[in-house]
Amino acid sequence: VDSDVYAFTEFRAYINAIYLRGVHMLHDIREAIGTEQFFAWIAQYASSGSGRIASPELIWSLLQKTAYDSTADIRLEYLNNPDILPENINGDSFTSP
Repeated sequence: VDSDVYAFTEFRAYINAIYLRGVHMLHDIREAIGTEQFFAWIAQYASSGSGRIASPELIWSLLQKTAYDSTADIRLEYLNNPDILPENINGDSFTSP
């Protein structure tokens, strides 16, 4: 899901890898952390990234540590860089529960 656009020689391969697998990854994360926490996380990400270019570190930094830990296998399955070391805007490693 986090592959570079230039790693693909065909448009369809890019769409499948980034968008289709991305949806599967988000579904698996939702299953792992629960619907309520998932949508709160996505809403916080949308708010935090509003009006700026958001980095992958931003989305993962907004996830509570227990949820981040519980998604380790999912990140390993879908991401080239599964061990993103999140840092939020306050310099903390994770958001508080």
